Amino acid sequence: MSFAKKLLHFRKGGLAGALITTLVGLLLYGGFGLGLIYRSYDYPFGPRRPIKVEDVVLVYMDDESHKELNQPFDAPWDRSLHARLLERLTREGCRAVVFDIVFADPGRNPAADERLARAIRDNGKVVLAADAVPVIGLEKISYDTAKRLIYPFEPFKENAAALGLDEVMPDSDLIIRRHFHGAWEDELPSLSWATARLLMADVTRDATQRFQPRWINYYGPPGSFPAAIPRVSFYAALDTNRVPSGFFSNKVAFVGAGLLTVFSGQRKDEYPTPYSRWGGKGSRFMSGLELQATMFLNLLRGDWLTRASSPGLVERSGIVLLGLLVGFGLVHLRPSRAAPAAMAGMLLIAVIAY
Repeated sequence: MSFAKKLLHFRKGGLAGALITTLVGLLLYGGFGLGLIYRSYDYPFGPRRPIKVEDVVLVYMDDESHKELNQPFDAPWDRSLHARLLERLTREGCRAVVFDIVFADPGRNPAADERLARAIRDNGKVVLAADAVPVIGLEKISYDTAKRLIYPFEPFKENAAALGLDEVMPDSDLIIRRHFHGAWEDELPSLSWATARLLMADVTRDATQRFQPRWINYYGPPGSFPAAIPRVSFYAALDTNRVPSGFFSNKVAFVGAGLLTVFSGQRKDEYPTPYSRWGGKGSRFMSGLELQATMFLNLLRGDWLTRASSPGLVERSGIVLLGLLVGFGLVHLRPSRAAPAAMAGMLLIAVIAY
C-alpha cells in the first residue's frame, strides 16, 4: 500500500472514530445529561475529608433533649426553654441566633411568650423562620402561586432582627444541591440569606446577587465524627456543666429540630444530599437546620460552587473537543494500548475536575 493510501486510510479511520465518539457523547448528554451533571457534582464529595467549621454551632432539639427536658414529640415546646437558651447566648456574645422553628401562634403560657419576646429583643440579632405552605385547591402554575406565608407570632416578629423562609429546593431526585433564597423579589429571603445579610456578608451587599445560581459546597457528611459543623443537644446547651461557659462566644447559633423519632404522617425535616449516594451510617439524610447553616456559611465565606456560565454551550463544546481528540487518537492504537490509554484519560479528567 502506498504512503498516500495509508495516510487516507489513517484519516478516514480517525475521522470515523472521532465522529462516533462525539455523537455518542452528545447523545448521552442529551438523554442523560441532567443525571450526569448531578453525578459530576455528587461523587467528588465522597472522598473529600470534612472541612472543619469554627464560627457556627448547631443546637439540636433532638431525641435526648425531648427526654431530658420532658418535652412532647408531637406538640410545641415550653417557650421558656427557648428564652433560657437565648438568654445564655446573649450573655456569651453570640454573633447571631437563627431559629429554624416557626413560632406561628401564641403559646399556652403567656408569661413564657413574654419572656421569649423580651429575650429576642435584648439579643438584637435573632433571625426567625417563616414557613411557606401549599394553598389547598389552588392549581399550581408556578413555584410561588400555590403557597402562602406563615409568619411568626407578632410579639416575636416585631422584636426579631430579620425573618427568613425555612424552605430548601430539592432537585428531581430529591437531593439538595442548590441554594434557594426565595422565588421572587418581594418574597422573604431564606434563613441563610437573611442571616448573611444581617452579618453584612459581602455577597448580600448587592441585592441582585440573591437570585444568582449557586450550588451548595458541603463541608462534610451528616452524622460524621468529628462533625464538620459543631453540634450540641439543646438540653446540654442550657447547662454550663455540659457545655462550658464561653462556648458560644462569637459564633452563629442555628437552633432547630434533629429528631430520629417521628410519628406516622409527620413531616420530617431531613433531606438526601450528595453523601446519600455513598451510603454508610449517618450519611443518608441531613437536617434542614444543617442545610441552612451550610448555605449561610457558603454565603459568608464566598465558597459556594458554580456551574460554568452558558453551561450547555461549554459542556457540549467540551464533549465535541474531547470526542474528536480521543476518538481520532484511540482508533489508531492497538486494543492492548487503547484500553489503558482510555482509562488513564478518564482518571486524569476526574482528578482535574476534583
